[in-house]
Amino acid sequence: MSIHDEIYLEIQKMGAEELRHALYVEKTMVKFWKELHDEISKEALSLKRMIVTGALHRKAFYEVVNTQLAKANSSGKREVAEIYNIMLTVLEEWSCDDDLLNTLISDIDCADSGTPKSLKKQGVVKWYDDEKGYGLFSLKGSLTGEDVFILSFYLNKTGIETLDEGEICEFEIERTENGLVAKNIVKLS
Repeated sequence: MSIHDEIYLEIQKMGAEELRHALYVEKTMVKFWKELHDEISKEALSLKRMIVTGALHRKAFYEVVNTQLAKANSSGKREVAEIYNIMLTVLEEWSCDDDLLNTLISDIDCADSGTPKSLKKQGVVKWYDDEKGYGLFSLKGSLTGEDVFILSFYLNKTGIETLDEGEICEFEIERTENGLVAKNIVKLS
């Protein structure tokens, strides 16, 4: 007996009031998870904004400190130059990868405009199931750890029949209301 048959038998055993209650609970749970997902998405966007702001300020400050270091060196102020060297070292340790920074800026622009935006990225196949027709990519360099869906529909459009775990691919990402989806997939390994 399949799981669907078991569920159907349970529904037949339920009275009308129990069934209404079960459907209400399910509808409430779906609403709760959607609201939770929306709230998490807002928090993630807020975090991305803070990271980008901090990274851009760090870059600007780095340029100022670097200029001041050159002036201190040229005027022979060794103690001042040493302080600027220490500041540069700290700024370099707290740096943000430019590709990652551009991705975050693009995510924020996409959220601000309310339009989906395609991004070219690389990822590693976490798993792909031919029978189910879907799988997941793990994005390289992702801060959020957000996975990208692989759908057979888009995979087959590029002439690829299957993917193996651990394969590296390049693809465009489209942000949908259900998450990130890979399109125009190209195998790199």
